Amino acid sequence: MATGWGEEQEANDTDLALRHLSQQLPDAMLSGLAAARPGDRFESWLDTQLAQRQRRLDRAIIASDGQSRRVLHVEWERTLRNGIGRRVFAYNAMLSEAINASTDASDRRLPVLSTVVLLTGREERYARTRHLRLSELHSFRYHLDAVYQRTVRELVQRRGSLWLAFAPLARDATRGAIEDVVRELRRRVRDEGAFADIAGTMLVLADADGRRRTLRRAIVPLIPSEVVMQSWVFRQGIAKGIEQGIEKGIEKGIEKGVTEGLALVVRQFERKLARSLREDEHAVLRKRLWTLGGARLGDLALDMNGDELGRWLATPDAT
Repeated sequence: MATGWGEEQEANDTDLALRHLSQQLPDAMLSGLAAARPGDRFESWLDTQLAQRQRRLDRAIIASDGQSRRVLHVEWERTLRNGIGRRVFAYNAMLSEAINASTDASDRRLPVLSTVVLLTGREERYARTRHLRLSELHSFRYHLDAVYQRTVRELVQRRGSLWLAFAPLARDATRGAIEDVVRELRRRVRDEGAFADIAGTMLVLADADGRRRTLRRAIVPLIPSEVVMQSWVFRQGIAKGIEQGIEKGIEKGIEKGVTEGLALVVRQFERKLARSLREDEHAVLRKRLWTLGGARLGDLALDMNGDELGRWLATPDAT
């Protein structure tokens, strides 16, 4: 989620959240891709030396419909920058070369199809298929999925629950529509971990909305705080706010990161304790956020009951 360090940091947060979510729910991502066939199912992540070296290259998956296999490569992009077609072509070509050099004969000659998922940009509609002219005789084709140009209904109708996270970007998104999407997400997704990750990513994408409609306010009241704290993006957000404050040496930034990171943890501690935290307990919690990290505090708030949390706060060397 946006941390106050500017648009570049917000873009990095969005990219990390989407990479994590797609890696946790590959089938849900696959079922909404324009390049995917109706019968395609996730088989495995394509793990090549190229993917390990190229940190900017989003990982690709091997999909199969039971009869044939192919590689689907996805790039998450905040804006359609100049040269993106050539960059996607370069990644596609490098992936194809790495696959052809594989020692596993079954992986050789697998076709690679690339999709760019675009989060913000112009209002005028983009063509869903783009062509990069390579020469007079050759061009490279890739899919462009401008999710912010879709309607809420179009995103809801995609089979994969992962695509519900993009609803705050939809061109007709409203507070009422987003409330309906969150309820639909709860209906579809029974696994608490998956629900937490999708809901957390939905908050990140609401912050990334280029139309600045502040739809986060419609989402937060519908998601219990304990679910938010369970999400990967929440835990990363706590640690990131502190680490960036330290790196920049900006006291105001550090204080803001700590204060915002503590807010939901404090609320959950107080719910478990059935009382407000005392001033000395606030100080203990703040200190342990520095020493133990946000992920550890999130685990404790979820896993311990009120008596256990009280003892933990009162124990000087508790970890």
